[in-house]
Amino acid sequence: MLLGAAFSAGSGMWVLERLQDEPPVVDPVPGTETWTVEEIEALREGSEEIGIGLRRQVGIVAAVGPGRDGLLTAPGSGVECVWWRSEKIRYYKEWVDGEWRDRTERIGHDWSRSAFTLTDETGTLLVRATDVEVIGAPTVRSRREGFEPESPRPGQESVTTKLVHTEYALPAGTTIFVHGEAHDADEHFVTIGKPLDGGPFILSMQPEYLLRNRARKTLIAADKTRLMGYVLLVLAPLLLVLAFMI
Repeated sequence: MLLGAAFSAGSGMWVLERLQDEPPVVDPVPGTETWTVEEIEALREGSEEIGIGLRRQVGIVAAVGPGRDGLLTAPGSGVECVWWRSEKIRYYKEWVDGEWRDRTERIGHDWSRSAFTLTDETGTLLVRATDVEVIGAPTVRSRREGFEPESPRPGQESVTTKLVHTEYALPAGTTIFVHGEAHDADEHFVTIGKPLDGGPFILSMQPEYLLRNRARKTLIAADKTRLMGYVLLVLAPLLLVLAFMI
């Protein structure tokens, strides 16, 4: 009983500490109706009639195409696209609570700055995808940087195990879901970009309902893990009481 109480308390604390150290990463997926380009253009016309600028959170599903700068070329792979992003990831081991834990961190990051178009059967608008990830964008290049991996030694807090350069690209003609803020700063096209108030800006090759389901499943799994930790902590003193009663 005493061993069971100690094990239960230790396991509960370990579960809760791991959840605190590595909380689930969940992008907010706002509930909003899906618009067409024509409907968003109508919003701009309505804003102009009453003399105010357009600023409205919208969601749209449409096909991407090149903007004014034409097709882009991803710098590492040479793949033609309308958007690209590259990153350098450090994989390392960190000494935490008497054990080595695997970690990753992004130590380099670059992306395209050119706007691209979104076109559906009703019209065309622009998207400024600056410093944003396109969820589900295909990997067009992944290269491991050559270096001698470190071996963990006593007294070290972390050791690098590998460095990887990865590049993602969004091909022209791909249908994506976009949620962001539509505005009329461009005189030719309505433009969707990152909300000025810091709200969610989502670009995804996956449909909205899949993003929402994934976020819900991630939060449910985290809640179940947290509940298990609390149950183990509550169980420990009960086992301790039973041990003394017996």
